[in-house]
Amino acid sequence: MSSDEQQVLHVIMADSKVTQRVIQQQTHMSLRSIKRIMSELQRKGIILRKGNNRSGEWIVKE
Repeated sequence: MSSDEQQVLHVIMADSKVTQRVIQQQTHMSLRSIKRIMSELQRKGIILRKGNNRSGEWIVKE
């Protein structure tokens, strides 16, 4: 796992209802990078989205 992926994962673990914009602000990465990293984390099965885009939350698989 890359250091960028670890940073994003750390933010998600701190707040499961965090938005991509907040992750962007906390990590100082571009929004496009956040979207790419989160897609990759989902593809690898590390994170899962529960619920809808507005009121859902991220589940971190261990």
